[in-house]
Amino acid sequence: MKIPLSSIGVFLILSGGAPPLSAHEINVHWRISASAAQGSTGLQKFLGEVLSAGESGSLSDPADPSESPKSSIGWIQYGSGREDDLNVLPDAGGLRVMNHFYDPITRKGLSELPIFAAVPTASGPYELGTNSYIWASLLNSPGVKIKPLFLRLIPQPPHTENDWSWQNARNFEYLALTSQWQTDRDKDLARTFRALGQVIHLLQDASQPQHTRNEQHLPILPLWKSPIETYGSENIGQLKFSPTPSALDWRAAGFQKMEDFWDRHSYAPIPGVTPSVVALEGDPGSGNPGPGTLGLAEFVNGNFLGARHVYRELMTRGITGYYEYPSLNDGTDWLQIKAHPADYKNIGTIPRKIGSVNRFSIWKNAQGAQVVNHSASHFLPAIGRNNPGAGPVLTIDDPEVKKNYHDILIPKAVQYSAGLLDYFFRGRMEVWMGASSTPGNNRHFNCSMMTPQGCEQKSPRRTLQPTARPWPMAA
Repeated sequence: MKIPLSSIGVFLILSGGAPPLSAHEINVHWRISASAAQGSTGLQKFLGEVLSAGESGSLSDPADPSESPKSSIGWIQYGSGREDDLNVLPDAGGLRVMNHFYDPITRKGLSELPIFAAVPTASGPYELGTNSYIWASLLNSPGVKIKPLFLRLIPQPPHTENDWSWQNARNFEYLALTSQWQTDRDKDLARTFRALGQVIHLLQDASQPQHTRNEQHLPILPLWKSPIETYGSENIGQLKFSPTPSALDWRAAGFQKMEDFWDRHSYAPIPGVTPSVVALEGDPGSGNPGPGTLGLAEFVNGNFLGARHVYRELMTRGITGYYEYPSLNDGTDWLQIKAHPADYKNIGTIPRKIGSVNRFSIWKNAQGAQVVNHSASHFLPAIGRNNPGAGPVLTIDDPEVKKNYHDILIPKAVQYSAGLLDYFFRGRMEVWMGASSTPGNNRHFNCSMMTPQGCEQKSPRRTLQPTARPWPMAA
């Protein structure tokens, strides 16, 4: 996400820090979202039933005239970009990007502090944002207002609620199917798709390891920039946006609720307790889902590294950034490399632009997903010698590592996003027109997809004018 300098300045005043970057740059989100929409059979079936050929490319929202009209997929893409709004009135949700993190170990959002900023919570460490699942799922979900330690008289962001959540999308969908006038129905259908774009953006964020490992990354601090996001944006033509299968089969995976796409609580059943390596080893992958399929945040947190929050052997237990997995000694070939570095070296470019050197890649070969280029180093640190100015001993800021991460995680982001769209359009609300004792007709809804919490959309009867369309509706 590219943030204008004026916005950065406003944030610095409000929070004493700088805003974190989005998990992927906007151009990457657009491509992931378009591929997910095209790969969602549930969405495509819904569109075939709801829209005529002429309507499918001409949905308008009067509140967004410069962006209207758009196709359904166009609105989904638009929403996936707008989720990175930074305090844009009137519907920005405050500093939205602060609510784009989800740590499956603690089930909290971002808590690693930017400079001079903190937000106390009822329990546990300070949180700078609501976790991304809550932000995505609740009706008008409240965000966290940044409260600077030394600047408490500065006005807070004026609107910190999320007007574009899953439940907001349900409300837009209901209006789109029941409003009297076609212009209103088209407007609310456009808003349904925009909201879904913003929701799947939040799920896609869980495919960026820094967003599942509580790692703040700031655009104005060179050491805290995100090598993952920079690589994705600059190499978008090489990213794999067309996975096979195109969507996660959430039924085969045993998913039963929206939260499962983020976190099934299989990897860390109890918040804060040591996670389960058995859960990592039992994940069959999104190409062959089964009962052991993990939520996206679980899979990414346990199998991949951030830029600073790395292997447990290099971190301090109990300090922000420590995670039990991946393990350098038990999950990779690092010990073999240390013992026989000459057998593993190859010539390549190490980050920080120090030129071509003897280097090698660390292979994650156990404890879950196998990643051939999991991290990288250069030759001398591998045998315990110091090479001043050569950069970090182990890093993900390496071309082969970043490519390997994207080759695995971008297809995951597409598949899980398409699966979530399928889940949104999974059921049917039977719709029919019935006689009424008063002018107009009654439209009845029969929920055929129940959840443990009941029918997601509760609207047993509503009196409508005869001009309303008898559209089918997803539960």
